[in-house]
Amino acid sequence: MNRDVLETNWVQVREILREKFSNLSEDDIRQINGRYDQLVAKLQQKYGYSKEEAEERIRSWNFDRITGPRDATRDEKLRREDANTIRREDTARREDRVRREEDNSTLFKWLLGLGIPLLLLATYFLSSGTRTPEVTRTPTATQEQFVVETPADRAISSSLRNAFLSQPNLASELQTVQITTHNGVVTLSGSVSSREISDFMTTSAQNASGVNQVINNLQIR
Repeated sequence: MNRDVLETNWVQVREILREKFSNLSEDDIRQINGRYDQLVAKLQQKYGYSKEEAEERIRSWNFDRITGPRDATRDEKLRREDANTIRREDTARREDRVRREEDNSTLFKWLLGLGIPLLLLATYFLSSGTRTPEVTRTPTATQEQFVVETPADRAISSSLRNAFLSQPNLASELQTVQITTHNGVVTLSGSVSSREISDFMTTSAQNASGVNQVINNLQIR
């Protein structure tokens, strides 16, 4: 087969190519489109032929049915089938493109939905890191106490005060000392004249009956 037969009888040659060379895809056949050089190149690419081998195989084909009487009806049918194939492939490509765009849109929406909560969370932690710490003040003997004592707590506070009053060197100190009890936790507030007196009051309170814990807020004046 020579170049003229290929170009002038491309519709029939195309059908024979599909039969003889199954490795050629529809896209390959459309790229050849009756061009001899393209046919040689595709055979080299798909079958590993050298240029000479590809041309020899083309020349050896028997194309008597191509160069014989033309069947106009068959040619028109082949053209319609080819046009339908092209339309189907174009439709498939468009649908694939639309599907990819929808997938990308879905991914973007998902990332956006995930990003907003993360941004809010990061903003919260950043603002928390710069927040001014709260200041907790420890009540002193001159400040009003809002501790609600149960009868048992009042008994502990009263017992400790009486015990301290029985000590000659502590009687004067109690004028600036406040003793409160809440659920067995004794708080000593106010001021005393020395560290020794502060430690003595703490130890005495720890050894008292019903005391679970002692909080020493005494200041040395």
